[in-house]
Amino acid sequence: MLVHSNERSGGSADKEHGARPVACVLLGAAEFPRSATLIAAVRRRLPGFANACAEHEAEGPAVIGRVDGKRCIVAFCDEPGGLDPEASCIESAWWWRDARESLEQSRAYILVCMLDADEPAGCWGILSKLTAAVVETVPAIGVL
Repeated sequence: MLVHSNERSGGSADKEHGARPVACVLLGAAEFPRSATLIAAVRRRLPGFANACAEHEAEGPAVIGRVDGKRCIVAFCDEPGGLDPEASCIESAWWWRDARESLEQSRAYILVCMLDADEPAGCWGILSKLTAAVVETVPAIGVL
């Protein structure tokens, strides 16, 4: 399941600002892919991806880019337990019976986020392809 956030305190999506699409890739090992490897995987799915920080490409542990004029970020978080096991996205994950166990096994995570969310359908499509590129390049054990 991909989750979404909203900058307003109520947390509900509103038509004026829209929801900010976010995915969290749980990792079995604290390993961020080489930036060049991740960018190559992204460009196979999104040929128009432009690295916004090309001059810092080797530095990691984040990639900031633009796809179809929309800004996105892939950020590595080198810590386990980035999500609360009682969070609604874990509690409601009926299709992922061992979500809590996977969360406990997680050693790190990667957040994939669309910073511009003015066109929800386009943003969710981009987020899905970005997330697939991340999963291809890391020891992923789950996606929320």
